[in-house]
Amino acid sequence: MSHEIFQDLILQLHKHPKHELKDVPADQLFKKHTNPLCGDEVTIIAQPEDIGHGQTGQLHFIGDGCAISRASAALAVDDLSNKSTEQALAAIDEFLNQLNTPYEATEDISNRNALLSIRRFPARSECAALAWKTARELLTSR
Repeated sequence: MSHEIFQDLILQLHKHPKHELKDVPADQLFKKHTNPLCGDEVTIIAQPEDIGHGQTGQLHFIGDGCAISRASAALAVDDLSNKSTEQALAAIDEFLNQLNTPYEATEDISNRNALLSIRRFPARSECAALAWKTARELLTSR
């Protein structure tokens, strides 16, 4: 598998993310985290009534950082939206566990595998993990 394809997928998620907002709307729940190593910032946003009922609803994000950080935030809110809290937390754990396993080349061209391909560069793993860790904190903070 060509690494250029994975790079292109990451850049597309970075440049054209779904569910990105510019500001946190009033009365929304949110968590914001910064990667102290590079300054990437991500905010994950949810409707309070969804979280209060054990659901994620449609999640949104605000991202200011590198392509990996923003692509990961876009993928996280897309993957975690409209699930039960338990399903979302399981998906977060699965992604973070995959991110910490050794890189193996794959023929599966998906946004998730594109993002997981950064395991070849361990220093960048925190960029990919930031949104997922932020989402976990948002979902478990109530």
